Amino acid sequence: FTNQAYAKIKSTALTATYDNFLRISGDKAKRIDLVLGAGLGAMDYHLDSQVAGYGDETVWSTTLAFKTGLDFELAKNITLSANMRLLLPTREHYSVAASYIAGGAIKYVF
Repeated sequence: FTNQAYAKIKSTALTATYDNFLRISGDKAKRIDLVLGAGLGAMDYHLDSQVAGYGDETVWSTTLAFKTGLDFELAKNITLSANMRLLLPTREHYSVAASYIAGGAIKYVF
């Protein structure tokens, strides 16, 4: 076994989704919403080879984006959000089959 690095890989994703908010429970003051979204975007990966004879490579692809998550309204102006996005590249022979992004946020609505 060896601890030698052969390449470094970086990835970037830019997406825009249309989100639908479906109320699960609660009233206008405190509620829980299911968030479902779909959209388009672009993603790339950059391969930085550490081996002599292999060059660097950046490959872009158009991407289908799907989003699911939950919004928890804690107060009138504060919402806790947790979501997961699935990015599916549309380019043939793209080295990445899918990319998953999990995230969350605290939103202040005024």
